[in-house]
Amino acid sequence: MNNILITGGSSGVGKALTIYLSKRFNVIVLSRRKDQMINNFAGINNIHIYDVDITDKIALNNVLEEVKNSHGKISYIINNAGILISKKIDELDFQRDLEYSLSLNAFAPMQIINFFLSDMKKNNFGRIINLTSGAPLNCFANFGAYSASKAVLNSLIVTLSKELEEFNIKVNLMSPGPVKSEMVPNAPMEVEVCFDTVDYLLDLKVNDFTGEFFWLGYKVPLFPDLKGVKWLEGIGNEKLQKVL
Repeated sequence: MNNILITGGSSGVGKALTIYLSKRFNVIVLSRRKDQMINNFAGINNIHIYDVDITDKIALNNVLEEVKNSHGKISYIINNAGILISKKIDELDFQRDLEYSLSLNAFAPMQIINFFLSDMKKNNFGRIINLTSGAPLNCFANFGAYSASKAVLNSLIVTLSKELEEFNIKVNLMSPGPVKSEMVPNAPMEVEVCFDTVDYLLDLKVNDFTGEFFWLGYKVPLFPDLKGVKWLEGIGNEKLQKVL
């Protein structure tokens, strides 16, 4: 079995994906809640749990070193761990709310990717799924910290995909959809609705998509159509509304 690393495996989407993917992968799962993971995955021999706060850069690096030494090559990653804070912008505590959201939802995933990226380049193979949301596209009121953190993640992943064009390494974004989890307990869908999209992204071929955003089987555009826009010359295209 190939190794896959999944973060945020103690509940919700991460828990469900860890159990589902253990049928075809050796799963290394990271979360802060060790006891909960022990209860979740009791009796499944090819699930290996590591308790770590992934916003602690030093602790995370130490755990990733341990994972590499114990399990060897990691070619598959699902960055699932996240936090959703609902507050108006002027109510945010910038350190506790905004900085923590950025650290957990954007910076930690990039630290994990960067840790394994050199080996993926040497092996010319990697499949990385980063859980995101339509929030940065919609910018709903009261979810500024969440939307901002996912927007940062989206931008970094799209940029990284362009930097990896010469390699068979696919880095993509995926929203699982409005599924039930600790973050959204009253959501209308069960987690299983995202499994087909996860399988699709893990099984991408060399000429398939990278740097794209997927949601319940759809490929969703992250950017407006800017074909023909000449940024350095200050010239727009016919799809931009001219107001001056």
